[in-house]
Amino acid sequence: MPLENDAEYTCPYCGKTQYVGVDATAGPRQRFTEDCPLCCSPILFAVRIEEGGYPVVEAAERDD
Repeated sequence: MPLENDAEYTCPYCGKTQYVGVDATAGPRQRFTEDCPLCCSPILFAVRIEEGGYPVVEAAERDD
């Protein structure tokens, strides 16, 4: 199983498609905050890990 994979999301602030690195060993369902690399706004992520360790972003929401 890979330790980290990128998951695609759309920034809720700037609307650009980006990728966030997710550590598959941190659990099958994760919530965390990271800044958008383009507009630097905080995004609250809800992620699930699928079979094989591949992450899927279920939600990428404003965290203001």
